[in-house]
Amino acid sequence: MTRPTNNKFILPIITFIIFLGIWEMVIIIGHYQPVLLPGPALVGKSIWSFIVTGEIFQHLAISLWRFVAGFVVALLVAIPLGFLLGRNRWLYNAIEPLFQLIRPISPIAWAPLLFYGLVLVVCQRLRLFLSLLFSQLCSILLKALETLNLNI
Repeated sequence: MTRPTNNKFILPIITFIIFLGIWEMVIIIGHYQPVLLPGPALVGKSIWSFIVTGEIFQHLAISLWRFVAGFVVALLVAIPLGFLLGRNRWLYNAIEPLFQLIRPISPIAWAPLLFYGLVLVVCQRLRLFLSLLFSQLCSILLKALETLNLNI
C-alpha cells in the first residue's frame, strides 16, 4: 500500500538527480565556458555563497519593494480608470474592446517588450509590475461594477 505513494516522491527526485548529472556531464564533455553555461555544481556553489553572505536578503527586499511599488501604481491608475469607465458608457464602449484584445495575452508575454522596447530605463522593473497588474485590476473592477450595477 505504501509503495505507490513512495514512488510519487522518489521518482521525481531520481529524475531531478539524473537531469543534474546529465547537465554536469554535458558541461564537462562540451568544455563550455562557465560564463555561457555554468554547470549545476557551480550554480549550487554560487547559490550557497549567496545565502551564506546574506546577499540574497538584500535582493529579496529590493524585489519585494519593486513588486509593491508596481502594485500600488497599478492600483492608483486602474481604480480611477475603472470607475471612469464604469461611469461613462461611451468611454467604456470605446476602450473595452482594447481590453478584450489585450486580456488573452499572458502578462509575462509583455516582459520582452517592456525590457527591450521602452526607452526609459530608470523605472523599467516598476513598469513591468505595473503592466502585469494593470489590465487585470482594471478588468476586475469593471466586472465588479457591472455585477453591482451601480450608477455612480
